[in-house]
Amino acid sequence: MLSNARSTNQFLLILCFAAFGLTSWARTIDVGDPKETPDGNSRVQTVPTECDSRELVALICDDVIPDARRREAFYSLLRLNGNERTTALREIVTRNANPYDVEAAILLVRANDPHATRLLIERIVRWRAESQVQILSTIASHRSKSAFHEIPQRLLESLLQSSSALVPSAETCEVVGRSAMILATFDQEADHASILKSVHLCPMSFRPWLATRVATQLTGREAELGAAVMQDATATSLVRAAASVALSTEHPEAEATAIREIENYLAAFGDVDVGSLLHGLRSDDQLSKQEYVIFRENLRLIGILVFVNSDRAEEIATDALEVRNEQIRLAVGLVCALRWPQRIIEARDNSFSPRDMNRLLAAVTYFHPDLKTRIRERLSEEKMEELLAEFKLYGLEASFGTAGVAVLGF
Repeated sequence: MLSNARSTNQFLLILCFAAFGLTSWARTIDVGDPKETPDGNSRVQTVPTECDSRELVALICDDVIPDARRREAFYSLLRLNGNERTTALREIVTRNANPYDVEAAILLVRANDPHATRLLIERIVRWRAESQVQILSTIASHRSKSAFHEIPQRLLESLLQSSSALVPSAETCEVVGRSAMILATFDQEADHASILKSVHLCPMSFRPWLATRVATQLTGREAELGAAVMQDATATSLVRAAASVALSTEHPEAEATAIREIENYLAAFGDVDVGSLLHGLRSDDQLSKQEYVIFRENLRLIGILVFVNSDRAEEIATDALEVRNEQIRLAVGLVCALRWPQRIIEARDNSFSPRDMNRLLAAVTYFHPDLKTRIRERLSEEKMEELLAEFKLYGLEASFGTAGVAVLGF
């Protein structure tokens, strides 16, 4: 049985995934508005409107047809009625080696198609890691992700079997980590062994450690590995912090490493204006460019506060609401909206820009509907509903930009 702390973190992770929304690649095709290409440029209709679904599928999957015409056929297919469009999308997924199978699969998942799992299980293990990540991200953002449980399950099992004797690539470890994180939200004991194995396959990736933090406990070999990674100077700060919170389910003192990494990050960048970091990025100074890279890559450390159970986590978050760095401040605000909503409800108006303050107040309502009455004291009903509609359409990750990725992009 999960401990209370782990149950709390599992609930918070599920909230994060619900907020994650539709990722950029899952929004590549907007079913409701096929009048523009994904880059926003207008298009000229070149596919005859009288084409039926079979003819459109044949055009889309024919590699002799010019790319522009195949794209037109794909958009024409999206204008078909619901059942006919769904059947055509399924057919595209089943056709081998066509450039629209992933886009079609994403649309089927978004539409909660009952055949999507069967179609994808048979094929996703053969797709490139980039395509696998796109599908996993779409599943992670789905409100009924349990319908697709078998997809990350099968994908993770396949990678564990095929990569056991190899050093996996960073791309493979991202797939492993994302699969483990999705499985962690289901709390099914049958998945725990695969989640634990994921830390052995990709010990220098942060997601497998966070997945174990949510779903199970580190004991024996996994605990030894976690302790080694936590103390490994060659590991990134993010990986050390993730390993430490995973280890803390059995050894609470291990959280000290995560707290130290977060505090070091805040000491280094909390009072640095983002504008100056961006200026350094555009300069010829390599050290300034590297400083910006470190700042961006480690902003996810703020998201680790979601998993730290020590009272020190709230103290760090409360203090960080006053830092000068606006991206860090907004990321911390989003963590507070999720874990300590009172901090946002009682925050001074000048703690954030008016736009960010409104979004954070709406985020509190999103995560904690029971606090809606309190939020109405600071945010109008009209503005609240407008922002909640935005969150539902695009997801909180997109609405909060870089800060959203750091806190919700697990």
